Amino acid sequence: MKDGRKVRKGAVDAIRKWVEEQGGEIPYNLQAESDKIASQGGTPLAVAVDDRIYGLIHLKDTVKPGMRERFEKLRSMGIKIIMCTGDNPITVATIINNFYFIS
Repeated sequence: MKDGRKVRKGAVDAIRKWVEEQGGEIPYNLQAESDKIASQGGTPLAVAVDDRIYGLIHLKDTVKPGMRERFEKLRSMGIKIIMCTGDNPITVATIINNFYFIS
């Protein structure tokens, strides 16, 4: 920022590391709150300014109506569906268990 502050937003692990490198402390509930977002199928993003984490953003993709049916049709045609993602494992497990269930 113009006033010299450094602002970061990104994956929780990356922001945690950056804050620690700045000499900052990590909020005691950061991991639990991050896991809560992920267990709801969202992607948690941390926001920090200088050496302090200010909060988390719950990034949630919306699934378009009819996607389950489209996946089922593709599977019935013999097409195997796979999911490639950079999301954390908790988010991925929630998505697979609650929506896609790929066999």
